[in-house]
Amino acid sequence: MSLLIVSFLTAIAVFILLLKINISFFIRHSAITDVVLSTALAVIYAGTYSGMVTGVLAGLFISLFLYISGKINTALIGDSQWD
Repeated sequence: MSLLIVSFLTAIAVFILLLKINISFFIRHSAITDVVLSTALAVIYAGTYSGMVTGVLAGLFISLFLYISGKINTALIGDSQWD
């Protein structure tokens, strides 16, 4: 259970950083963002099993956050990520 909490908090921290930089850029390039962030988190937390699980789950949460943000962005603003 604690791995899920740490992963979720890590994903929220990264997502807040993405919001501060420019979320629409990361939504348009969500596939590249998912791969880079998931790989970076797995490398950062490498060394133990729980660290790798935390990195992978945080990458999964970030992917979900970007997907939901893209849907909200498209619904509210009408800005499709495929334009």
